[in-house]
Amino acid sequence: MTIHIKKGSLASILTEGLSLGVVVVDTAYRIVFWNTWMEKQSSIRAKEILGQNIFDKFPGIVERKKDRYIKQCIENGQPLLLSSYFHEYLIPLNIYKDEETGTMLQDVKIYPLGRERDRSDIVIIIEDVSNPVLHEKEILRLNRMLRGIRNVDQLIARVNSEKELFSGACKIVVEDIGYALAWIGLTEEGTFDVKPVAFAGIEPGLFEELKVSYDDSEYGLGVTGRAIKTGKTQVVHSIQEDPFSRPWRDFARKAGYQSTCSMPLEVGGCVIGAMNVHSEKKNIFHGEELKLLDEVAGDISFGVASLRERQKRRQAEKALKESELKYRRHFENISDVVCSFDPELRITDISPSVEKMLGYRPEELIGRSYHELSIVAEPYRKQASLYTMRVLRGEDLTSVYQFIARDGSIKWAEIRSTAVAEAGRVVSVVSVVRDITERRRHEEEHNRLQAQLNQAQKMEAIGILAGGVAHDFNNLLTTIIGNAELSLMDLQKNAPVYSRMKDIRVAAHRAADLTRQLLAFSRKQIIQPKILDFNSLMMDFEKMLRRLIGEDIELVTVYAHDLWQVEADPGQLEQVIMNLAVNARDAMPKGGKLIIETANAELDEWYFRDHGVEECHEGAYVMLAVTDNGTGMDKEIQAHIFEPFYTTKGLGRGTGLGLSTVYGIVKQNRGHIWVYSEEGKGTTFKVYIPRARADIEVMEEEQSPQRSFAGSETILVVEDDEQLCNMARVMLEGYGYRVLTARSGKEAIKILGSHDDPIHLLLTDVVMPGMSGRDLAEQLQTIYSEIKVLYMSGYTDDIIADHGILEKDVDLIQKPFSKKELASKVREILDR
Repeated sequence: MTIHIKKGSLASILTEGLSLGVVVVDTAYRIVFWNTWMEKQSSIRAKEILGQNIFDKFPGIVERKKDRYIKQCIENGQPLLLSSYFHEYLIPLNIYKDEETGTMLQDVKIYPLGRERDRSDIVIIIEDVSNPVLHEKEILRLNRMLRGIRNVDQLIARVNSEKELFSGACKIVVEDIGYALAWIGLTEEGTFDVKPVAFAGIEPGLFEELKVSYDDSEYGLGVTGRAIKTGKTQVVHSIQEDPFSRPWRDFARKAGYQSTCSMPLEVGGCVIGAMNVHSEKKNIFHGEELKLLDEVAGDISFGVASLRERQKRRQAEKALKESELKYRRHFENISDVVCSFDPELRITDISPSVEKMLGYRPEELIGRSYHELSIVAEPYRKQASLYTMRVLRGEDLTSVYQFIARDGSIKWAEIRSTAVAEAGRVVSVVSVVRDITERRRHEEEHNRLQAQLNQAQKMEAIGILAGGVAHDFNNLLTTIIGNAELSLMDLQKNAPVYSRMKDIRVAAHRAADLTRQLLAFSRKQIIQPKILDFNSLMMDFEKMLRRLIGEDIELVTVYAHDLWQVEADPGQLEQVIMNLAVNARDAMPKGGKLIIETANAELDEWYFRDHGVEECHEGAYVMLAVTDNGTGMDKEIQAHIFEPFYTTKGLGRGTGLGLSTVYGIVKQNRGHIWVYSEEGKGTTFKVYIPRARADIEVMEEEQSPQRSFAGSETILVVEDDEQLCNMARVMLEGYGYRVLTARSGKEAIKILGSHDDPIHLLLTDVVMPGMSGRDLAEQLQTIYSEIKVLYMSGYTDDIIADHGILEKDVDLIQKPFSKKELASKVREILDR
């Protein structure tokens, strides 16, 4: 017969009132009763265990071969009284285990409850007999706990970082309190992971296997995850039996831990992590001991909060110090001068930058009035006084003064001042003084360059005007020269007016030369390269050059014998000589000596390398040297002299285009120019122009026009100037040509419409009213494909270029021209 003890029955009430464990097992080894004492000591509720096989629920009974006692009592009905020192655990209970002997301090008795077919239910009575020993042991453990709490409190007072606090606390829990393992994990922002930050009682390598979180995964359902999520202490009495501890069972088995608890760490109302404690025993975390562990965790939380508060305070203090230091450094290192004045205008503070600006140290200025110091330039003192009075009345003002530095130099400064008031009364003035000396210099330089540009534009306008005047003047000179030559042909050499007419022709040629030289001076001459002799050019130009440089400068010329010839435009070379001579003259304001030399020169690869020219242009050159004994130049000036608009002359005395023009002409003629100069010792410019590729042929003696340049072809002359048109007709008719004339392009086309014979050459002016010479030539060439064209013009190259007739295949004769020059050019073109 099987006996069951039901809840609420008298037997149940009696057993519940006992300080004994009462377990009833039926003949199938199922647990059919589990009293309250057992629930308390095992932390297993009756409803969780009733009906389960005792050997399945507690496999340790079978493993340790203690099942024979239960089976023997059920089989033969004989009670068993086991030793008071029941070795090893059968059922995990929170009863004290002797640390020295490893025995349970409990009495275990097994009684049969009746018989049925020689089998009987049994009741197992477990009595705690450890009270005397437990009391002493508990006192020792509690003392260790209290000592550990005290040590944690002392730790909090002396550590300076959370790392020190966590490491020290874990060490105390293990070494002072006596637990096997303690570790602290913190939550990671942005994730649900718990990162171990400190531990004690375990080898570091084992911790690499530990994965903990506080999410809803299996890694977040353990004691640590639950403690962080709930904010309450969590306990597992048996890691191997707890279903939520499955991910860590291997870890616990390797390390030898049986039970664990986790206490949340809370700072500022938020759980930041947890302290975890492991024990080698089961059922160890309960009662007063667990409360003391909670207190340890609370102390650690307090320590973290204190450290973080101290850290915030330190950060705030550091930020304040850095701000003060930054302000002080800014005040001390700012390029602007910051100063303050009292109402009596005494300087109360001033930044060290004043020494860089004005040369005074701050201590030399503080306490003194700026009126007393006289650092404001005289023209601005009255303005400064009025300015300061307005600021003292509360205005914020900006002004510009001149200051006198300690060394006497003048500094331009922009001053911004603000009044500082307290209780409605101005107590000080704060000013920021900015050095704008360089800015003013740049403004002055800009104004100077603008003036130079204006001057250059004026020169350009004058050049354009000169070009227009030259056109008309050259037309007049052409008429004068032509008529003079025609008159000389009709006169006998012994006629009274013959010599006068000859003088007229000579004077006209001189006038033409003068016009050409004036155009060269204004850089407007037509570029006509020729093979020429530099010496002859210089000799012809020397007279004008002497007038240019003045009587107080001695001109010395040294011409080389057998000087090679060059191929260049004579007007351009005259411009080079003139610009260099003018530059030399300006370098000798009190007079001096100007030396012009010519020489042959062979320049080799090493010469160009020494002068920093990457491309080698070795070969034969004609050298022109212009030397003065004037003021000379330093290296900095020499580095810029060929730059456009760069000049060392005063405002209105130069455009800065002279040497840049020289440089351009020399390079255009495949030449080189170098300058040699020292301050106070004068300057030498050396110009190298390549030697002409072929020697000039000896000109044949002048032949009679009729024999040399005569012809019978038909020439159409188109010129809007009537006198010049008639003069050209007479010249050409004198050489036997048939000449048709027209005053405009429109008239020329009409003449061609009524003329049946071929026209061999068109001689036309470039610029004419209505239709240009180029347009006329293009129209005629569509009618007479074989017609040849010769342009004539007295305009400058710039204007001619605008009309598109300066290509290499275009023939041009420049006004004024002589009869011989015209006939020679016409014959040359017709004979091609």
